[in-house]
Amino acid sequence: MRKSRIVICIFTAVFLVLAGLIGFFLWEPTGDFPFSVLISNNGKTEQIECFYNGKNDVFLFLPSYAELSKTQIKLDTNNVVSINGAKLTEGLSCENFKFDTQYKLTYNKWGNTLEKNITFLKSGDVAAMHIDTQSGSMDYIHSKKGNKETGKIRLYSASGNTEYEGDLNSIKGRGNNTWEAFDKKPYSLTLSREGNLLCLGTATEWVLLSNAADPSNLRNKIVYDFAKNAGFEYSPDAQFVDLYLNGEYVGLYLLSERNEVHTERVAINSNNSFLASFEKEDRLQAQNYTYISTDTKRAIRFHYPKNISSGLLAEFEQICQSAENAIISDNGIDSATGKAWQEFIDLDSWGKKFLIEEVFGNLDAGLTSQYFYLDNNLLYAGPVWDYDHAIGNGLDKNWSISNPNTFVVNRPKYDTVQDNQWFKFLYKKDSFYNHILKIYQSEYLPLLQKLIDKDIDIYAESIGLSAKMNELRWDSDIKGDDLLNGAKEIKEYLSEHTKFLSDVWLEKAEYHQVYFKNSEGNEFYYHLKSGEQVGSTPTVADTETSTFLGWYYTDTDEPFDSTKPIYEDIEVYAKWEEKGKIELDDIIKLAPIGIIAVMFLILLFVAVKQTKNGGDGIWKR
Repeated sequence: MRKSRIVICIFTAVFLVLAGLIGFFLWEPTGDFPFSVLISNNGKTEQIECFYNGKNDVFLFLPSYAELSKTQIKLDTNNVVSINGAKLTEGLSCENFKFDTQYKLTYNKWGNTLEKNITFLKSGDVAAMHIDTQSGSMDYIHSKKGNKETGKIRLYSASGNTEYEGDLNSIKGRGNNTWEAFDKKPYSLTLSREGNLLCLGTATEWVLLSNAADPSNLRNKIVYDFAKNAGFEYSPDAQFVDLYLNGEYVGLYLLSERNEVHTERVAINSNNSFLASFEKEDRLQAQNYTYISTDTKRAIRFHYPKNISSGLLAEFEQICQSAENAIISDNGIDSATGKAWQEFIDLDSWGKKFLIEEVFGNLDAGLTSQYFYLDNNLLYAGPVWDYDHAIGNGLDKNWSISNPNTFVVNRPKYDTVQDNQWFKFLYKKDSFYNHILKIYQSEYLPLLQKLIDKDIDIYAESIGLSAKMNELRWDSDIKGDDLLNGAKEIKEYLSEHTKFLSDVWLEKAEYHQVYFKNSEGNEFYYHLKSGEQVGSTPTVADTETSTFLGWYYTDTDEPFDSTKPIYEDIEVYAKWEEKGKIELDDIIKLAPIGIIAVMFLILLFVAVKQTKNGGDGIWKR
């Protein structure tokens, strides 16, 4: 037994030494580098760290106002650091370097010489925001949404003028899916004093949208500006910024007003007013927000008043429920109050909001981040918010939401809890329907044409250099220009979707809906002109437990014929067969594991038996 223990100890020691040596020679830093740069501008200095992409490339992402002649090296090591063979020294000017040029970076680490590629990149026509947290790190903030720190903030225009400088009462994480699903995080800021940031209005509360789910970075900006240009009340103003946190460039962000009751934002402020939003109930429960749930399972979160009393909450709940009763009733009247739906809601704002959701194809239309407010005893829709999953950008490209030739707001749902009841029933009201057609034709179409023909290209050009830096910062494998491709996709979607809506609403063309009900995954639905064929059907992959058999008519349970012309709305469903037995391929895959397991058990049995007999087990010679 003693001999076996010695062998095991020796083996373990050798393994640990080898692992340490491998780690010593192969480990490379992922963030800290032996130097950074200091940028001087109008008497102010900002320190910016190098970014290493984990492969062989190092980048210095500089703001649009940076000049290499006013940029100096700051060494963080006594080791030799060279670029293209020239030794870097403390305070060395970067004037001899060029932007968008790749150089060879050489430096020492633990006696080893490392070589990387290094490139200086510069943004253009975008403001720069620098934030330093009290701890000097974002670790605490990123560990949990809601964690916050104080800090310092400086905001410079694209030309380098100081727009704002002061203390931060807090910076913290925000959002739901974006916060959970992406490394590039969105944030909420609270200034220590009110500031008019980039001429967006004077306030203390601000939002930094990461646009992580939108490769183009354009969608929120496009919709916010469109809503404002269309006269939609209290639409948030927003401007792009390059964001630096504790000297680290973290990407292109959209600095936006927050949807809040404020004289510069949602300018309502009375005892009988409120600001609320439709949200997903599970999110509200998880975050312990105050909300009510209507009879159609619409969860409504109240943002204002803060710390709402139970009595006032019950009063507001009754207003929302009465409005819903009138909206969803066949005669448009709430039986409890005798009031018609027009007495509860402002027709113009709800009509404009419906069109914004439909024209821009918002995945969350009517479901989440859908704001509305009570003012002068009427419910008004708005402000707009959250359009990263819009304009053809679904959760994945297989969703029907990415198809421009279909309706978005009134899409079907196999989960009725997710159905948008208010817009769905308003659309059925003749006066509401006629009103949205009037707005669409006289107000929205001219603005849409200008957006497609001119404005989208202007947006894309203005953030082009910053978007390039953002791509390199967050996805070094990107090939080509995601911004240009994204702008092109947005223009194509809006062009085709506008033609579709005009065909249905203005030309009165007859379309029919084909709904593919798939309980195992995403929904699919298409709108086709009367007499057209579906052609190819959605592809559905088998799951670990079920095999996809095909699409079947819901009413007849017969296989769906995709070549048959469509003359009415139809529904088909995905038929599945459970996998009830182990397939031969599965047995083949598991065989090696089974053989190894059996051999291990045999050796273990022999070792235990010999040990019981007083021997040294399998180590006995």
